Amino acid sequence: MLARLGLKPGWPDLLVLHPAPCGATIVLGLELKAEGGRQSNAQAKVADEFGRADARYAICRSLADVGGELMAAGIPVFARVNAHTLAALA
Repeated sequence: MLARLGLKPGWPDLLVLHPAPCGATIVLGLELKAEGGRQSNAQAKVADEFGRADARYAICRSLADVGGELMAAGIPVFARVNAHTLAALA
């Protein structure tokens, strides 16, 4: 069904685009995996394509991983999370 909608197999779950200081765009693909989850062959191929395009690609297994990848890419992270949400994430 997703292929009929035009989604490429192996495409990351999240695609983040952020303006870079030099006028270019930071491109970061984030693949979200549960503990023990494995990357498919199609996902590995897309990760290689991201690298050849000088874009970033990362596999994240936690919210902390996502935050770390955003910061490593130079994308500022500003968030407010209420106590109820934090408890649900724990």
